Amino acid sequence: MNKKRFSKNKKYAGFSYAESILAVFIVSFEMLVVASLMSSSLKESMDSRNQIIGVLLSQEGIELVRNLRDNNWAKGDDTFTDFPTVSNDWCRVNIDNIIGCAPTYTDRILRIRSSDKAYYHNATGTATKFRRVIKIDYDAQITQAEITSIVSWGVWDANMVNLTDTVCNSSAKCAYTTTTLTRWGGM
Repeated sequence: MNKKRFSKNKKYAGFSYAESILAVFIVSFEMLVVASLMSSSLKESMDSRNQIIGVLLSQEGIELVRNLRDNNWAKGDDTFTDFPTVSNDWCRVNIDNIIGCAPTYTDRILRIRSSDKAYYHNATGTATKFRRVIKIDYDAQITQAEITSIVSWGVWDANMVNLTDTVCNSSAKCAYTTTTLTRWGGM
């Protein structure tokens, strides 16, 4: 048997107490950084998701109004039949009509109906964080209407009445779409 192998004079190398504490501190700090990055990434992902949904709901508002105009024309009615008669009204719109036009901005919550997974302004369905208003501005001869659909998923307050492209953006938790509809046929 080799006696050198079991010699009592041999020094064993290892980590000191201070080195162990430093290693634990470094690993803990790295775990905090990773957790922070994951948290901010999740927040940004949710913000992007809400922005996409807001833009699509805004475009849907425009398409609903366009559909109402087109259906009026197809029935032989004036294209702006059942549209509000005053410019700058804030309206709610569903698939078959424009409802609740008024200069106020209350109760604009979109609800999702479980049967068809569609967003509506009516009282049934689960309330979402999204709110939508449709602003209608006519020209002097009422031959055209500028339609603006505004969707917000943030705080809805009096400032929402005067939304423009300079204040309606992703950081304001707001999206909008604007188009011009022309009166078809006679008045």
